[in-house]
Amino acid sequence: MSKGFLEISLPEPYLDGDISAEVFELKGAEPNAIIRTDQEWGIKVRWTLKGSLAEFICGEWCLHLRLESVGPGPDLKFDSSKRMLLEP
Repeated sequence: MSKGFLEISLPEPYLDGDISAEVFELKGAEPNAIIRTDQEWGIKVRWTLKGSLAEFICGEWCLHLRLESVGPGPDLKFDSSKRMLLEP
């Protein structure tokens, strides 16, 4: 049996990305850091993958939401997660 060598040349960056989250209130003022309890609200999450290996990343990504209280109230951890299928 003979052995050979495999040479792979990939352009850099190999894998890079960004993620951001934006809180918003429905029918309300644009919040800066505090979510009001008397308004409906949501969160927009955006992420991107870049680089020569990005097309090979696949699977299921899970987003979890946790909120930190201001003052004596409890911190919140939501039991449900949002599952996103990542297809190259």
